[in-house]
Amino acid sequence: MKNGVHTFRGSKHFRLNDVAEGVYAAIAIPGTGSLGNAAIVDLGDTTLVVDTFTTIQAAAEHLTGSPASYVINTHWHSDHTCGNQVFTPTAQIISTSITREIMDNFVRKRLAQQLEKPELIYQAIDDLEVKIQQETDKKLRMEMEWDNASDRQCMDMLPDLVYSVPTLTFDQHMTIHGSQRTVKLITYGGGHTQSDAFVYIPEGEIALMGDLVLSKHHPVMAYANPQQWLTILDEVEKLGVKTIYPGMGKYVH
Repeated sequence: MKNGVHTFRGSKHFRLNDVAEGVYAAIAIPGTGSLGNAAIVDLGDTTLVVDTFTTIQAAAEHLTGSPASYVINTHWHSDHTCGNQVFTPTAQIISTSITREIMDNFVRKRLAQQLEKPELIYQAIDDLEVKIQQETDKKLRMEMEWDNASDRQCMDMLPDLVYSVPTLTFDQHMTIHGSQRTVKLITYGGGHTQSDAFVYIPEGEIALMGDLVLSKHHPVMAYANPQQWLTILDEVEKLGVKTIYPGMGKYVH
């Protein structure tokens, strides 16, 4: 199965890496519209996708030989959820109850506002482009270019978006048993957002953390609870995790 990573023809949005046997990292390529990472887990008789962006579906089926039956949204941010539509109606979209409520109300309304007056967003993107040209710090300028390019691609995609909210929710944990491996969906509350979940794979002691863990990226703190975030990470540490896969950036052993 690992050879599938090397034979997958690829995507401009992400690159594929092995995390472990049956677990694959879809690492976002900056500036392509896919800000957040995704992951693919081969359960044996079915496939689980963790967080979504558009072409992850093709990679999932190529690697595992079967379409995804389950998609987990670790939190409500659009870079982890806007690809949901490519998996419906065949896959169950899963999140915490709070995440679904936010997506179905706050996010849906915000997307409608953006569709109603897209010129305001495009103007902000154009204004930032001017600031980028004036920025002298090379690292900061590169990050600004990535973000602005992703924002522009997301706005270009918006008219075709069928916003798809989760169809199955949980409040503390959920276990999915496949024929080859089992995954546990866990939430300890909200840290990065009002409600954050992660995927724990006991076999291999792997945690797919969403944006609770970032690699060389500064977290968005607008809806964060820093103290609770630290508490969540303490609880994750008690699981004895050996491999952590972040919501943004490269994964860390």
